[in-house]
Amino acid sequence: MTDRAADGNVYDPEHPWLKDAKDDPSRANWLHEFGDPTGTTRQPVFLRGQMMLALVRGGIFIATMFLVGSNPWLAAGIAFAGLGLVLVASLCQHVRRLNDSGRPAFLAAIIAIPMLLSVGLGVMGLTSVPEKLEQAQAASGK
Repeated sequence: MTDRAADGNVYDPEHPWLKDAKDDPSRANWLHEFGDPTGTTRQPVFLRGQMMLALVRGGIFIATMFLVGSNPWLAAGIAFAGLGLVLVASLCQHVRRLNDSGRPAFLAAIIAIPMLLSVGLGVMGLTSVPEKLEQAQAASGK
């Protein structure tokens, strides 16, 4: 038991690491957390949010793996749109966490720049797929 828990001045006796309502993930406004990069986010809320986004990423990955055999274009669209939205939500929350810790929000670019470059390269690779399909169909005589 911590000293704060012993004297009774805690926000939640079952979770003594929560200092006040801003630390409580059950009271967080998740739409605000993931959609608005202005403001601050405390560490417990940030960690819960990143875990939720990791579960969403896993769900998107599993959905695309099931769809890739039947309709690869739909799977690519779901992966691109879904993972893009998750990336934006994650960046918003990272900027909020950096603001709370007193660090410059520019540090979020360390993650954003490689992600944007990889998305750009992926889109450039997808643009050549129809040409390759036409060449393969012409070569097979269909």
